[in-house]
Amino acid sequence: MLTASRTQIFRHTFAFFEKYGHPPQEVELQVSFGKGADGFWTNCFPSVLVTRFSDDIKKFGRLLKLVKWAMPLLGLVPIWLLLRVMFFRREFADKFVYPLIALFLGTGNQTPHVPSAIVERLFDDPNMKLWDYDAETLLPNRPKMVTFGNLDRFYRDWAEDLTRQGVDIRLNTEVVAITSRSSDGVRLQTRPARPGPPTEERFDELVLCTLADDALRLLGKTASARERLVLGGARFYDDVTVTHSDREYFVRHYETAFSPALCAEPRTDAERSRVAFARGDDPAAPGGFRPMYFTKSYGGAGAGRIEMSFDCSNYQHQLLAATTERPGEHDHVYQSIFLDSRKQELCEWDFVFFAFFSHGFPWPCYAGQEPRAYFTH
Repeated sequence: MLTASRTQIFRHTFAFFEKYGHPPQEVELQVSFGKGADGFWTNCFPSVLVTRFSDDIKKFGRLLKLVKWAMPLLGLVPIWLLLRVMFFRREFADKFVYPLIALFLGTGNQTPHVPSAIVERLFDDPNMKLWDYDAETLLPNRPKMVTFGNLDRFYRDWAEDLTRQGVDIRLNTEVVAITSRSSDGVRLQTRPARPGPPTEERFDELVLCTLADDALRLLGKTASARERLVLGGARFYDDVTVTHSDREYFVRHYETAFSPALCAEPRTDAERSRVAFARGDDPAAPGGFRPMYFTKSYGGAGAGRIEMSFDCSNYQHQLLAATTERPGEHDHVYQSIFLDSRKQELCEWDFVFFAFFSHGFPWPCYAGQEPRAYFTH
């Protein structure tokens, strides 16, 4: 899913999908952070928690301006340190700032160490920002997002077109190592996914579309000093992603529907309009408040750690349409992401029927990779 504000960056992606008859579809981004009146807030309607932290929200706007004016001096300062120096309440950081960053950067429990410049860009950069900052509610709008459907058909159509043009697409084939790179071309070893002896092949050019650590492993001794510097700076940790349909779990840990107890008294016409939308009073959006992104902050021994989840039935346009038109007929499909597999004891596993490990991005990926990558060009 991509924000509509990033259409210029991803215009080629859109063009490919449209070319093969699978145009992206727009949905509105709705988020649900926290649980209960003392922990919940959203971009869809004013909440009790937002009212309580109104002073910090206003001050956060001043922090964004300060970082922008003092770039790059303050840009590399970790956000936790800047929040502390400017005397923000710890609860504001834990319930507002860190969940917001973690959800969209994938930095998980390393989020406090993200450079302040990245946080400022999420609100100010035309190509990167998700929201316009609002001094009253922090997040004032429901940004347009685009989703892609029928991915299997799209990739099939694309592959067939490329094959007709003479492109050799090889599946179930592993690149073992890159043995040499020179003006004469690139030599590498490949082998079938099933065990077998490797074969050396030569190509004019090579594009590596892999994670940084895999790219560095494949390059081996052929990696230049600059490539080792950039690729070696990326570190990952394992997340555990669980796909399930346990509505009881979701309702117990997240706010999945509008409740008057969560809503603050609207003060403006704009806020009254947002409350009417969330209640489902808007004929143009009868579904009302249907968040797709969720976060939960752990307490006790897990204080400061975050769990992220998605309601895929609100996230993907075709599922959203089906569950809106025929509510109750379809079970929702959820994904819960437990950040950092080393802390699995904090997670609940009763509902799991499918899980896989994925990579999360620690803060050094943002603090160091972009400056380092600049010098490889």
